[in-house]
Amino acid sequence: MKIEHTQPYENFFWEKNKIDLLQKFVTHVDTKSKCVVFADGAKLNYDALIIASGSVPNKYGWPGENLNGVQGLYSLQDLQLLEKNAPTAKRAVIVGGGLIGIEAAEMLRSRNIAVTFLVREKLFWNNVLPQQESQMISNHIKQHHVDLRLQTELQEICDDGNGNVNAIVTKGGERINCEIVLLTAGVRPNIDYIRSSDIATNKGILVNDYLQTNIEDIYAIGDCAEVANPCDGRRKIEPVWYTGKLMGEVVANTICGKPMKYNPGIWFNSAKFFDIEYQTYGTVPSILPDNMYWFYWQHPHTK
Repeated sequence: MKIEHTQPYENFFWEKNKIDLLQKFVTHVDTKSKCVVFADGAKLNYDALIIASGSVPNKYGWPGENLNGVQGLYSLQDLQLLEKNAPTAKRAVIVGGGLIGIEAAEMLRSRNIAVTFLVREKLFWNNVLPQQESQMISNHIKQHHVDLRLQTELQEICDDGNGNVNAIVTKGGERINCEIVLLTAGVRPNIDYIRSSDIATNKGILVNDYLQTNIEDIYAIGDCAEVANPCDGRRKIEPVWYTGKLMGEVVANTICGKPMKYNPGIWFNSAKFFDIEYQTYGTVPSILPDNMYWFYWQHPHTK
């Protein structure tokens, strides 16, 4: 795919619909003056403000986590950086056993880059999937020529002496040479620039049933929003695409004079593990209680 294949609208869409698209970084929200402050010092006044700044990859203070060649895989800038790092790489190490990690493994293998995948759990994603399904996915990853290291954690990322990554060391003391390290151990709300304001935050920006913050005329949606009172079976922060889309529709109605409560309904999600498709409807715990019926079947000789 090319970048233009990922764009939801043509480049003329914004101007045609009288939307001023500014590609800048916001460093502060001044709620008293009702303006946002950009990294270049410029300011923009607002009547209503909708914050949708998404997530950033988790970092846990690993030595070497800021070296060249170490990155997440969340934003367009991350993808562009991976395009820069990949052509000369022979091996990549992926840290963290989530969905971003498995997508990264598939992308790297498509470029014939060797991949070592560090997962601290006993099986891939077994804190989400029931054991049989987690075992099936773990086997599938290995069958796609990924060096899956279960119950293995990162200790240190090594410097080649010039500020570039050249290896990692596991907590077990093993050294693995590599030119790319992808940190995919989950994400967190991208709200560091909000904490200097009067907007209430916890892990995310706190919002009510109408996705309003504690400050009048300021809303938060998507990955960065933390719903104070979520519906039954839903989490306070849900970094998935369809909830962000629904939140946008809710706030659009509210600021246009038709207040709407956020109600995402029953949880559902979908993903792909190489060529296996996964769908879930409702809350399915990884460890099923005794009063819940379950059924698993797999052909004994084929896939």
